[in-house]
Amino acid sequence: MTAGLPTPSTAAKLRALMPHRYGPALGHGAAVVRRAQIRQLTVASLTHRLTLLRAPSGAGKTTLLGQWLDVLKETGRVVAWLSLEADDASPLSLIEGLIGALADNGQGQAVFHFTPEFGDEIRAALDISIAAAARRLAAALNGPGFRGVLILDRFESIDRSPSGTFIAVLLQHLAALNVVIASRHRPQSLPLSNLRARDELAELTMADLHLDVAEMQALFGDDLPDQYARKLHLLTGGSPVALQFARRAIDALPGDEHMVADTAHRPLAIPNNWLDWLDDYYSDEILGALQSDLQHVMNRLVIVERFDLSLAEAIAGPQARQMVNRLYSEQGLLVHDRFTNQFHFPETLRQFLEKRLQWLDEAELAALHARAAAWFMERGNAVDALHHAVAANNQDMASQLLEQLGIVSVAVLHGVPSLKSMMSRVAPLAETVSLQARLAWSVIRAHEGGISEASKLLDQAKVDIAAAGESLPATMAFDCALAEGLLDGFTDRHMSVRMSNLIIQQLARTPRTEHPQRALLHVLLSWEAFRDGRLDDADQGVNDAATEYAAVDGGYGSIFMNIHRTLIRFWRNDLEGARHECLIAERMAHLFYPGDERLRMLTKAIKSGLLFDLDPEQQPAALLELAAQVNMFESWCEVLLWSANCTVQAAIRDGRIDDARRVLDQTVAAAKRLTVEKLVWAVDCLRAEIETLHGDRYLALDLAERLSLPDIDHVMIANVDLTWRERIGGLLTYGLILRREGRLSEAASAADRAAQLLTVTPIPRLAARLAVLRAHLALAAGKEHLVRPLLAEARATFPNLVSRQIFLEQDGAGLPSLAPYLPAFSTDPERVTQRRTPMLTSTFKTNAPSAADPLTAREREILQSMREGHPNKVTAHRLGLSEATVKFHLRNIYRKLDARNRTQALARYAAIAGAPYGL
Repeated sequence: MTAGLPTPSTAAKLRALMPHRYGPALGHGAAVVRRAQIRQLTVASLTHRLTLLRAPSGAGKTTLLGQWLDVLKETGRVVAWLSLEADDASPLSLIEGLIGALADNGQGQAVFHFTPEFGDEIRAALDISIAAAARRLAAALNGPGFRGVLILDRFESIDRSPSGTFIAVLLQHLAALNVVIASRHRPQSLPLSNLRARDELAELTMADLHLDVAEMQALFGDDLPDQYARKLHLLTGGSPVALQFARRAIDALPGDEHMVADTAHRPLAIPNNWLDWLDDYYSDEILGALQSDLQHVMNRLVIVERFDLSLAEAIAGPQARQMVNRLYSEQGLLVHDRFTNQFHFPETLRQFLEKRLQWLDEAELAALHARAAAWFMERGNAVDALHHAVAANNQDMASQLLEQLGIVSVAVLHGVPSLKSMMSRVAPLAETVSLQARLAWSVIRAHEGGISEASKLLDQAKVDIAAAGESLPATMAFDCALAEGLLDGFTDRHMSVRMSNLIIQQLARTPRTEHPQRALLHVLLSWEAFRDGRLDDADQGVNDAATEYAAVDGGYGSIFMNIHRTLIRFWRNDLEGARHECLIAERMAHLFYPGDERLRMLTKAIKSGLLFDLDPEQQPAALLELAAQVNMFESWCEVLLWSANCTVQAAIRDGRIDDARRVLDQTVAAAKRLTVEKLVWAVDCLRAEIETLHGDRYLALDLAERLSLPDIDHVMIANVDLTWRERIGGLLTYGLILRREGRLSEAASAADRAAQLLTVTPIPRLAARLAVLRAHLALAAGKEHLVRPLLAEARATFPNLVSRQIFLEQDGAGLPSLAPYLPAFSTDPERVTQRRTPMLTSTFKTNAPSAADPLTAREREILQSMREGHPNKVTAHRLGLSEATVKFHLRNIYRKLDARNRTQALARYAAIAGAPYGL
């Protein structure tokens, strides 16, 4: 055989030396099996001479073909793979690769048997012409009884070269081999129109490779809660490369032993904004491959978020229809909504195009935005119309639309930063005179920490509303009430009876389709329930609000619901639930709002507090710096106090009393900036606790008197709206001070009064603190026999993870007095001392069965997915199975475990495997 062409005996060696040449590149194992696309490929390869996958780099072509290749091998179908390279532009190199791929399929079998003389024949034919060589190879492959599939990946490497011509001729004469080609661009060398006319061409484009919502959820698993799934799909359009970047960004988030299970596979590069990765991809792989006429049209179409063909023509001219068709069907860069018959760019691509493309002059841009605003206005789409009215600097139309939508809807749908951006162009704060503008800026300034200024703006708006009477639209009074409720929430003030009744009445009147308004009403009711100590009602309110936010993809509001739910879980001592919600908030903020520093700071502060609570000896890094940032920029009193508490306790545990006092001073300064006396009171109460443990006991007693701690269960304090936290927590702090002074009977009295309040407002967190305080008092009074039952009582308030801080805070690091009693208060003593594995760690040892384990490895995987709450469809996608196969395995699991349903199966397997069910 001629030198340079492989023989059957050398083909297997070539495959071993160059596996990526004759098969998909390593690392293309599927996170999500694309079953619908695999079926398309299977049918197309049986019925069409050529199947073409055309999409940019990273769109998932090779991954999909790799999955399909596995399916073909399992079914026994004859298949060969060749990944093309730049050198294959030479026909001789291409022929060498083709013969290598066809001579051995990687399973010890030849796709086609070439005779030793064939190399000489094909070389002689190539000396005549490229077409002659292609016909000779086709004649050899068209032998009797032979059928197979040839996959050519990266065809763009040889397009418009002599080798491209070789493949074109080969296609014309092949009868026994169906060809599947993957290319970044539309191949110019191939007779596509001719093949399509003869119904011998099947095409899959970028749009066909996009993931649907179920596939996307399978890719992200538990890291993407249902209420965020649709928003992410709208943001990315289901683009595989965008979703992979988003997936990697979540995996790259910094973690710790408590919060993150697997740190071994995090990427080394951790971006502040994963969209930067995506922008680089769009720049290198999308724009660089587009013709100038398409770029010209995209420069104009990207002005609007959504458009039909009539609006496209108005913006881009009469050629728009053809260009839209090319962008959609050929390039896969547009998403088509079949219900509205509108097109749009995926939001990530649209944002990139806005930043990077060569823009038109300002006058033309404004004119295009004005035209788009009018178009959307005619069709009743006020949300999109508002965006374009602002961009067109049409203040009258923007003000009208803001009044129609209400500032609540805008803030919920787009976030307060976006509301500020709009208001800065439509009605800057310095020029605020209208009622709508005052309400908008009141919400914005409250969000930014300008509580005093927000209150003044709100008061002015109330005066205007009272003067206008019934002539104002209903949305105006509604927005005013909600702005007032938000201010109450930020400053942790009880609502007035009038406000509470107004919100309840408004919720009953608000149509169920008005999701943003209903969401915020539920939020306000939840906050009020939380202030009253009705934690179950507060939790239900958060859940109702999250449901409303999810209906309109209100990701910004949803993240705050996760934060609020974290706080509720914390006070209920459900630390596993608090950790879960905190992780969701952190991940979703990083995913959807990577540039929002406030959200980043909020989620980091909450997470740091939880970490410290679970293990005070493992202090999160940079707590002091984080507390300083929170005190400088945050306006939510709950978070300010949370941050101060964990940072001060951490500093004390580290022996840095001066740092602890400095944080307290900074938090008091923040409280005064916000004009919230209640926060000043709470910080001084924390100061009294710290001083009695590690500083000046006389100062602690003096603070206790000034704070009215001896009578805090019934006293009223001017400008301080006392709730369960101040009254019960104040009594516990006072009991601690008295115990340290040796006044045990007075301390016991304070504890008893706290217990009475807890019977009215049962807060598990405070109940645990009370039990630990009483254990200290029992030990100091010589009643050792009561210590362990009291610690057991404290332990019983924790349904899952246990706070070490609760048991250590009373006497500082080490807890010398109660340490001998701690191991005895739980059947699982490591609950207090062991670093817990995170929520993503499997409860069941899916790869290490015990000797008595009746389940197979696959059945254990399905049971684990079932435990995580996934439906059969998602489980099938995650494991690469059909839904029918999952159901088959479930029947076997039920039979083996003698279970009637999933709950029974989980419980019985947990007993067999020795794993604590539900933890």
